[in-house]
Amino acid sequence: MRRHALSFRGPAAAALLGAVALAPPGAAQASCRMNVADFVGWQIIYAGQLSGTIDPNGRSETFGGCVPGRVLLIDDDRSVACTQTRLGSAYRPEIVVLSNGKRMVACIADALYDVRD
Repeated sequence: MRRHALSFRGPAAAALLGAVALAPPGAAQASCRMNVADFVGWQIIYAGQLSGTIDPNGRSETFGGCVPGRVLLIDDDRSVACTQTRLGSAYRPEIVVLSNGKRMVACIADALYDVRD
């Protein structure tokens, strides 16, 4: 798992968006479309692949959205837990976790989910 200390601020946010948009095919990047202006001052905490989920029904490699308490495994060595109910579906998608110190969100397959450590 990579831990990033990048903050979204002014020109840095524009540069990040430009770098992702202009990245060559095959370059490592997370699939997460969002309005970065909504996340000025936030930090990228984790970025990687969602390698599975764990809930009372057991473990799954398929992401089936969030329900409170569902654990999202990131690169098999990190995790966050859902704090809201929201539909979603993907097989081992990329995940980016952002925090502003008070709130954490996970961007998965271009959708945002409230999460906690």
